[in-house]
Amino acid sequence: MLLSWCAGRTLLQELQSRPWRVWPLGLHFGRMQARIHAVAAPPGLRQHPEAWIQWAGPEEAALQERLRALAPSAAALLHLDYHPLNVMTDGTRITGVLDWVNARAGDPRAHWARTYTILRMEPITPDPPPLHLALFRRALASAWKRGYEQVAGPLTDLAPFYAWAGAVMLRDLAPRVNQPGHWRRDHHFDPLRRWISAWKRRAGLPASG
Repeated sequence: MLLSWCAGRTLLQELQSRPWRVWPLGLHFGRMQARIHAVAAPPGLRQHPEAWIQWAGPEEAALQERLRALAPSAAALLHLDYHPLNVMTDGTRITGVLDWVNARAGDPRAHWARTYTILRMEPITPDPPPLHLALFRRALASAWKRGYEQVAGPLTDLAPFYAWAGAVMLRDLAPRVNQPGHWRRDHHFDPLRRWISAWKRRAGLPASG
């Protein structure tokens, strides 16, 4: 399903109503993503196995080159917009995954890194989030990671993929920054820029470009 609705409500809505369910639902959230990665991408998507790499932008040439060397032939199904607003639940299990418009064939580590970066780094409030919200985000990310690894095992060599995911997020959200009707300002992305630089250093890549 590309944009069709499914039974239940979004994972975000469920967790807002019942935050004490963050651990069991987070586990299901991660397990579902691992099951998606076990599916081979359709032939049409496999014709462009490096399409996702280019999302980092032409200014990230060194990063793109590293990713091509790490993932020359991966053909898993990647949703690439997997987050609590696109995952449906009935309160006990995942009932569906919405919005497959970004789907690509590629390395599961890219999908993993993009979800983790969204869970941890996407600005969600104009001011620094209160402690309880920051802790909740960490708990969801931890449960998601545990659930994924229960099904697929741990992933390795993630540093360049985290840098890629951060660069993609910056490009995605840049058109809304400093625009009327949107609260995001350039300084809200300073933590994300530090995230990208840190993971580039770990990957042995230049801090910019």
